[in-house]
Amino acid sequence: MPRANGHAVASLVYRFESWFPLESVEITLDAAAPPSAGTRNVLSLATDEWDDAWRREVVQRNSSTVSPVRLEDQNIVRGQHVFFVRVLMENPGGKAGLGANRLDRLRVRSVHQPPPPGAAAQLVADENDSLTYQDDFRSTRWPHLGTLTVAHPSHGGFRDGGFWVGLKGGTATSTRLVQRIISPRPLKDLAVIAECYADAPNLGGSVTLGVAPRRGQPRWTSSTQGRHDGPLQLKIPSAELAGLREFDVHVLLSSNSGVEQGDKACATLRRFRIDAR
Repeated sequence: MPRANGHAVASLVYRFESWFPLESVEITLDAAAPPSAGTRNVLSLATDEWDDAWRREVVQRNSSTVSPVRLEDQNIVRGQHVFFVRVLMENPGGKAGLGANRLDRLRVRSVHQPPPPGAAAQLVADENDSLTYQDDFRSTRWPHLGTLTVAHPSHGGFRDGGFWVGLKGGTATSTRLVQRIISPRPLKDLAVIAECYADAPNLGGSVTLGVAPRRGQPRWTSSTQGRHDGPLQLKIPSAELAGLREFDVHVLLSSNSGVEQGDKACATLRRFRIDAR
């Protein structure tokens, strides 16, 4: 809102991060900047939060109704993983009752560079020198870091930000996710935790979590028992790791009922996490 005796300024800064290097970004702001002297909305882009220059920007003026302001970039974000978007509103009217700036909707669309074939998820060290990785599947980076095998696509696969397997008439079926992982150093401790659901007594569903040396078969496994809804943990004995650095995480969702239930799930995977040292 314009101030009665002064310059009104407000801004919002958003931080965006991509798992893979960026190729381009397209930003659209639906906003209004009423036709008063000096009133404007500014949409800006930078790769450094403290960059006072805000290397790309577009300005909206004299717009009494909400209309789109667009900013596109294929230069400064290319190869970056992080970028910042600022929305700045200025209204120097100096008189109460004048039209106010309005923000209605902000949309950010980015395109990332495809990773090389066989790319793996990196374990990342925190301030305590622990190594972690987690994925809740809200972004679809997982297809670049592994494989998904679905025995019957009509009764399993990826949907609604997670993996599932259903009940197919006359036969067992399964969904298997394999994720490639790499550590920056040989591991001394390793635990994998999968947030999952399975109903064996009523629906014939189960989840098996496994860890294998890269491109090998699971050497360590842990499976749900009975009806399960929560974390399933697999901890690898330290003496058996032998300096492991590259490995695959297998999550097998199994359905053994043989009773047709359409798209009803008997086992699901919502997220998984790796803790290591």
